[in-house]
Amino acid sequence: MHQHIRLGTSLNPDLTAAIAELHEQIAMDDCALIMIFFSVSYEPQSLCTHFGRAFPHTPIVGCSTAGEIGPRGYTSNSIVAMAFSSEMFDVSLCPFYDLNKLSVKEWHDDTVKLHSEHQLNYDISSDANTFAVLLIDGLSSKEEPFTRVVSNAISGIPLVGGSAGDDLNYEKSIIYAGGEIFSDGAVLLMITSRLAFKPYKCQHVVAGKNFMVVTGAIPEKRIITEINGFPAAEEYARLSGVDPSKELNETVFAEHPSIVVIGKEQYVRSVMKVNSDKSLTFYCAIDVGIVMRTAECNGLGLVGNMKKTLDSLDAQLGGIHSLLAFDCILRKLQLSQEGEISPMEKLLCAKDVVGFSTYGEQHNGLHINQTCTGIAFGGANE
Repeated sequence: MHQHIRLGTSLNPDLTAAIAELHEQIAMDDCALIMIFFSVSYEPQSLCTHFGRAFPHTPIVGCSTAGEIGPRGYTSNSIVAMAFSSEMFDVSLCPFYDLNKLSVKEWHDDTVKLHSEHQLNYDISSDANTFAVLLIDGLSSKEEPFTRVVSNAISGIPLVGGSAGDDLNYEKSIIYAGGEIFSDGAVLLMITSRLAFKPYKCQHVVAGKNFMVVTGAIPEKRIITEINGFPAAEEYARLSGVDPSKELNETVFAEHPSIVVIGKEQYVRSVMKVNSDKSLTFYCAIDVGIVMRTAECNGLGLVGNMKKTLDSLDAQLGGIHSLLAFDCILRKLQLSQEGEISPMEKLLCAKDVVGFSTYGEQHNGLHINQTCTGIAFGGANE
């Protein structure tokens, strides 16, 4: 573990005891930021109050999850944390409330203001050592436009992030920032680092041969009602090669994502759930006329692709000291189904990881599914 980045995790169901345990692991004299990722099994307002008391002089941001990732690997009903020292990091943040009521102009203007104030407050003349982290309500259905607007407003600064979850309940996910907890919101961080860092994106699937044309949809709800003129769930199952007798659930969706091809780029579009009318709700935006393709593994699999990504980051950074990871919940479900949780945990924990299982990931201006995005930290810049 890097001396300027400290990691913590607690599985204690008692909130007071859990935060005391985390305090022992991550507290430092001069802390610029604490990120926390937590299960909705903890009462959010109490969690906010207790963390504020435990770390009264440190900005804290975080969100609820569909599972946590930390020094103990993949966990549930837990809290994980990453603390950043003021010696190596300059941090500014901006909470965004009521995403469904704010205008696109307000998103843009607040982001520009955050960037300007960050540069002014820390006397930063270049963005070369700055990156952005976005945590956003994964049930807001605003990830695509918000991520696009924010990324454009800070063009040239790498942005990564994750969509908050709620343990696959799909009822209410939570953002924690500015001493408050709220839904239908986001928090954007500008972080300038004196440690070397690299943003990354890892994806293990590519477009297959079967085409799925969206012929019926309710875009504002991310629901597809028809594919190729047939009930969406039935046609999805047929083209994906799913046994008709098999229940369509999260595990099936993890194994059979779809892909939209735009130019040379491929973007995963994953199903969240099947509805009683045989329509499908997605984690990403969809619309009538979109052409999707079934997906297939690129040959390396989940673990193989992550190893390849980490090996590349190791080479670029001269060794990874810590890893911030936003990992799609469907990847965890697929790992579990394939019996590969342990090998993936071994890879991630060896790099001192903290992150969470998401309802979607952000990478620069895009909201995507079934990927792992984040920031890898190396040693101090020369």
